[in-house]
Amino acid sequence: MATPSPHAPRPLLASAALLAALVGSALAHHSFVFAGYLVLVALVPAVPRERLRVLGVALAWIGVLACVVSIVLVPLGARVTAVYLPGCAVLAVRAFALGAAATRHWALGV
Repeated sequence: MATPSPHAPRPLLASAALLAALVGSALAHHSFVFAGYLVLVALVPAVPRERLRVLGVALAWIGVLACVVSIVLVPLGARVTAVYLPGCAVLAVRAFALGAAATRHWALGV
């Protein structure tokens, strides 16, 4: 049985860094619920487990949908341009990073 690599893949680490920056922006704009959601998305796949990786992908795409709905409902302003527009991009990057082959191998322990 192969032992999983203790090192997280680079796409996962890069997307986590982007999420951390976006959490700071969300907190600065008093979007505390969205900041909490971003922290949840960042921490769910922190362990190399396939089910958590799949959950992380689902949470990232739900977050993209929530950002699009917020962009439509909230009047265009600083919060939309500083939090929700980048949120769509960062959460999509997170979903693709979790779907990357290196991340799948890491989660499966191959």
